Amino acid sequence: MRSRYVKSEFFIQAEGCRYLSGPAHLELTRHLIEINYCVRFQAKGYSMSPFIREGDYITLSPLKEGSVGFGNVVAYSRKDVETMVVHRIVHIMRNLIITKGDSNPDNDDPVTRENIFGIVTRIERDGKRLFWGLGLERWLIAWVSRRKTGPGWLFRRSVA
Repeated sequence: MRSRYVKSEFFIQAEGCRYLSGPAHLELTRHLIEINYCVRFQAKGYSMSPFIREGDYITLSPLKEGSVGFGNVVAYSRKDVETMVVHRIVHIMRNLIITKGDSNPDNDDPVTRENIFGIVTRIERDGKRLFWGLGLERWLIAWVSRRKTGPGWLFRRSVA
């Protein structure tokens, strides 16, 4: 028998639907990846534009040996923020990883390898699989993204 009581901190009510809150989504995603499942969800925000846009479907896969490398798009969390961040690795210094959203002007605060729990292996937009941004070009994108402007300037349209 299902309980009618739902703790409000687990869900967000919007447009007549219930969605997992940030901390609940993070917890569930981490657990599923930990037991070797892939997780598919819709991207929120514009920090990874133009390669990952708001509404794109992202597939996170469990980490494999050597999968945490320069240019990879990874999911991580920090203890001080109970949400998941999906950004590209732009620098690795021993155990510290520096990530950055492709269209963000600044790097994120460093995280350790232990904070990273998944790698983006698939992006879908409008029902079609996208390949640009996760292949060999990821190194060039990460290198350009290390600069303050990021690769987003290549794709921005001027607004009249």
